[in-house]
Amino acid sequence: MGTYEDNQAEHKIDATLIQETSTQWQLDCEGDIEWFPKSICKYDEDKEELTAPLWLLKKKFPDTKW
Repeated sequence: MGTYEDNQAEHKIDATLIQETSTQWQLDCEGDIEWFPKSICKYDEDKEELTAPLWLLKKKFPDTKW
């Protein structure tokens, strides 16, 4: 599963914005549609890039090797 520090690290992935609310973004991440909280993630619409904690990405995409 990795160390605590590994899971707290931020990781960037490609993502396309579908819609957003005041607290979340709904993103298409290479065909997987997921909601991400704005409180702990960053989304760069120009680069179409999501920055999120590794622990959250592991939860959203359990079949992906990080």
